[in-house]
Amino acid sequence: MSGSENLYIVDTSTLIELQRQYPSDIFPSVWRYVHELVVFGRFIAPVEVKKELLEGYDLLLTWVNAHDSVFYDLDEELILATQKILQQFPRMADAESDKLHNADPFVVALAVLMREQPQQKLTKYRVCVVTNEKGKLSGNPLLHPANMKKIPDVCSQLGIISMDHFGMFREENWSF
Repeated sequence: MSGSENLYIVDTSTLIELQRQYPSDIFPSVWRYVHELVVFGRFIAPVEVKKELLEGYDLLLTWVNAHDSVFYDLDEELILATQKILQQFPRMADAESDKLHNADPFVVALAVLMREQPQQKLTKYRVCVVTNEKGKLSGNPLLHPANMKKIPDVCSQLGIISMDHFGMFREENWSF
């Protein structure tokens, strides 16, 4: 680990890629490490991630149902934070998507809330968003916030650390 504990806010893509690349029946150690993060409250997601997963990722249904504590319920504070994110980054709404749910703005909003929590000063953790989305800022540093759609770009704009699941593995010094 990198000196302080990280609080990981995970996107749907992270859980999907973990299951695809590290099926629990072949790589149980990966899932034991993830489970440890869950137990210590360091691996969380907005309930919208759960809704996306329940739309059609059958291989994750058992895990999702067994780890309900991962999913942070919508409350007024999260809804207001999500609305602020969407005002600043309207393309995150992804109106062209055919999915029933869009967790992305909720993921970023939860990261903002967790970063701003008064308890942050007591618990000494870094808020990190874990997503397997690829941002576009590296190829276009002039991308205007109103046109930002990808989680890594929005996180970068807001000063929030984002990484893929390999980044989380490295941060936690996991090896398999």
